[in-house]
Amino acid sequence: MIVWAIEDETMTPLTRFTLGVLWIGVVALTSACNPHTAPGTVSEVAPQTQAPGNLAASPVAIDPPAQEGAFAPGIFATDDGNVLLVWMEPLSGFGGEQPSQYRLQWSEWTPTEGWRAPETIVAGGDFFANWADTPMIARDSEGRTLVSFARKSGPDTYAYDVVLARKDGPGQEWRVLGSPHHDKTQTEHGFVSMVPRKDGVQVIWLDGRQYATPSKGPMTLRTAFVGDTIREGTQLDGRVCDCCNTAAALVEQRLVVLYRDRDPGEIRDVAIVQETTQGWSSPEALHTDGWNIAGCPVNGPAVHSNKGQTWSAWFTGADNTSTVKAAVAPPGGSFGEPLVVARGTGQNAPLGRAAVALLEQDEVAVVWLAGLPEGAVWRARRLSAQGKLGDAVDIVPANRARTSGFARLAPIEGGLVFVFTDAREKPARLRALRLGSGMFPTTTPR
Repeated sequence: MIVWAIEDETMTPLTRFTLGVLWIGVVALTSACNPHTAPGTVSEVAPQTQAPGNLAASPVAIDPPAQEGAFAPGIFATDDGNVLLVWMEPLSGFGGEQPSQYRLQWSEWTPTEGWRAPETIVAGGDFFANWADTPMIARDSEGRTLVSFARKSGPDTYAYDVVLARKDGPGQEWRVLGSPHHDKTQTEHGFVSMVPRKDGVQVIWLDGRQYATPSKGPMTLRTAFVGDTIREGTQLDGRVCDCCNTAAALVEQRLVVLYRDRDPGEIRDVAIVQETTQGWSSPEALHTDGWNIAGCPVNGPAVHSNKGQTWSAWFTGADNTSTVKAAVAPPGGSFGEPLVVARGTGQNAPLGRAAVALLEQDEVAVVWLAGLPEGAVWRARRLSAQGKLGDAVDIVPANRARTSGFARLAPIEGGLVFVFTDAREKPARLRALRLGSGMFPTTTPR
């Protein structure tokens, strides 16, 4: 049985309800388990210590320079093969006490040198520090590194703003640019995606300004371009799910944005808006799953683009079925029918929190949090644009707690960098693995 609680610490006042059961999944398990692991169990990953540049089938531990208690990672793969990482870590409050002070940290990983010494971007007691609404990082064509983070704007729990900070190059200091939104309402703003493009970065976020009106309107989706200045924002959708992450990619110089929509009947399927020669398209469903759910599931989509080919991955609970799906759009085309990456029943059902990144041309890895009778595991599967699936492989044990957060993927030469919060440790630790493409079983016809 799958029990969903519809009260969540990221819920806005629009979606905060009494704790309850949303749905019960009763379908058969169709995703393959690790052939080396008995059903319902997972072995501890024993990462190998290898020289940089030697990617084998075993994970290589490359933990970032983060202190204990670190969480909420955001990741970005640079054009020159490096990986940027941003995260939160507490300055106080260990021993079970809720931290009151945090610092926003970042580091850069190179294939030859590993992680560079971490830098503090900003520190203080006014962060909105959260497992799901995490900082993000990107680097633009001018070599400027931009980060986003959440800062409290008022006394209400979900009154916070998106704030941007930028480092203009090596040796430069971080400076706070301000917010991409200027409504000054004490409402929720967050779940950012950032996409570099010529001369700057496109920023996308969920915007709760309409909740400050007498009618207490719904969450919206907005975007703004950040170059030398922060340009005026644009609304992309006037009614969206309240606390599911957004995802975006640049596809042949046009921006594609994925997010979880919300219609008046509480259907919350993943939707897409994209730039066209006439401006922004109207929102439309990426695929009609028909998931009717009364509260936000905190389970948004993921997207990755390479040479015009675009992959998406997402979770749905439609038809009382816990399912992770993926779809591909060819260059110049639309997303086709989705592949079923994972589907489960009972305690073995997938929990979602999907990520996707390129492994090799025409093939990607999709990672998701899979449930087990006792705990959970981060699981992955190779997919091809030709509709082929490799067997699922277990990466590392996890637990079902919200503090496990969202794992992050970044493509590198010969594989991936996988970053996750290990919430099985107390306090939690930020971990990273270098995954060679050889650890993902090759694809077979579906």
